[in-house]
This record gives sequence, C-alpha cells and structure tokens, in this order.
Amino acid sequence: MDKKKPQYKMADAEIVSAEALWPDSDQCKGKFVARGVFVFEDGERGNEGRTSLIVAGSIKEGFVETLNSVYTFV
Repeated sequence: MDKKKPQYKMADAEIVSAEALWPDSDQCKGKFVARGVFVFEDGERGNEGRTSLIVAGSIKEGFVETLNSVYTFV
C-alpha cells in the first residue's frame, strides 16, 4: 500500500539550484529545490524556507514533489 505524501503550500516560490546551497555535495549536482514562504492551512503566511531536492513538478505546473512531500504554490 502506498502512503500518501504530506502536502504543504508555499507562496513567492522560486526554484534554485541545490548546488548553490550545498556546493560541496555531490548528490546536489544538477538538482533543484524550491524556496519561498510557507503558508498555513488557514492562509496565514509563515517563515521562509526551502524544500528538499525536487523529483517532479515546476513553477509552471504549480507544484513540486520531493521524495517525501508535495508543495503547492499559491
């Protein structure tokens, strides 16, 4: 049985190179993360943050998926 990934919301998102954040990490070469402001379920904006490494999605598609979570851009 597949476990559903937790879903989160992010505003003001941008996708950036993971190498820019971790230049000495071989596992980050050619990978990307999303940075932005986390948004709570009630719509209140939280802290700025980043995702882990992206495995699918894009700004244009309105979401990104990481190994453990899904982030919808609002």
